[in-house]
Order: sequence, then C-alpha cells, then structure tokens
Amino acid sequence: HRDSLLRAYHSFLKNLTEPPAAMLTQGMRNFCRNLSGQKHEEKETLFTIMKSYIASTYDAVRAHALWKDQMSSGGGDEEFLVRRSLESFIYGQCRSHIDNYLYDGPTQDKEKDWQERVNLLQFVTASHLEVECLQDETLDVSEVLRAPVKSLLSMSTYHSPFEKLQRILSLYRGINAALTKALNRAQ
Repeated sequence: HRDSLLRAYHSFLKNLTEPPAAMLTQGMRNFCRNLSGQKHEEKETLFTIMKSYIASTYDAVRAHALWKDQMSSGGGDEEFLVRRSLESFIYGQCRSHIDNYLYDGPTQDKEKDWQERVNLLQFVTASHLEVECLQDETLDVSEVLRAPVKSLLSMSTYHSPFEKLQRILSLYRGINAALTKALNRAQ
C-alpha cells in the first residue's frame, strides 16, 4: 500500500509540473503564500481553512484533464490516492507556517517539560513493564521492536494529519506484531 501511495504522489507531482496544470499549481502557490501572511485567532480556524481549501482543490483536480482519466479508470483507489497526494502536498508546502503557528511559546514550554519527564524515564527497561514474554534473556528486545521504532522515527517525514495517523496505526500494528512474535517465541 505504501508503494502505491508513493507512486501516486510522484505521479501527482509530475502532473503539477505539466503546462495544463499551471493555473492549478499557481493557485496552490498563492494559497500557501497567503496562508503564511495571515494571522489566525484560533487554531481551529487554520485547520478549517486548510480543510476547506483541500476539499475545493480536490474538486478542481478531479475535474482537471490531467487527472480525470486516471481517476475514472482506477475507481475508488485512484481517487483515494490522488486525495492523499493532494493533502500531503498542501500540508507539506504549508508545513513551516503550520509549525510556526502551532509551536508557540506555551507549546514549546510544554514540549520542554515533556522531554524532561521522558528523559527521567530512560532507566525503564522491558523488565519494568512486567510483560512476561519480554523477560526471556535470549530475546533481543531492540530487534523485536525495530519495526515499530522505525515507524515512530519516520513520523516527522509525513505532513498531513491522515499520514500521521497512518504512522500511529503502523506503530500500533508493529508493537502488536512484535509482542505476538515474542509471546509465540516464549511459548
């Protein structure tokens, strides 16, 4: 699934560079530029603006000749992939503005406090969790948790809320699979 999404994203970017997409691309560029110049009183306002823009732009993309045939031939999957690609592209282009807006002084203070609390927990090991299947001395816990840790570390490379939620789901599935593997090995 991840490979098909990556291919769809590259196809989406390629289409944006085509001359017939110039107006659409310019519209996206203007939106991101204007968004950066605006002050938003509440965080919900920013997300409402983003969500509304993505919805209206998606309608324009669906009607555009460069995507119309592609989306009609692939059924629901192609529409889903184009929508995810658009979302990722817009959130990626607006990321610095969103990060600057969300990562204000109080949020930075909370982040610092949280990091300090996490650092105080560095002594915690698998034995502290009282998960019996992780108590096996021959089990390399770091190897068992390699995939979930990789998923967690990749979180910052994804931009849209959907993609971030997909990373969390992947992390959950990875931990589940790792614990199941450790449990089956212990039995």
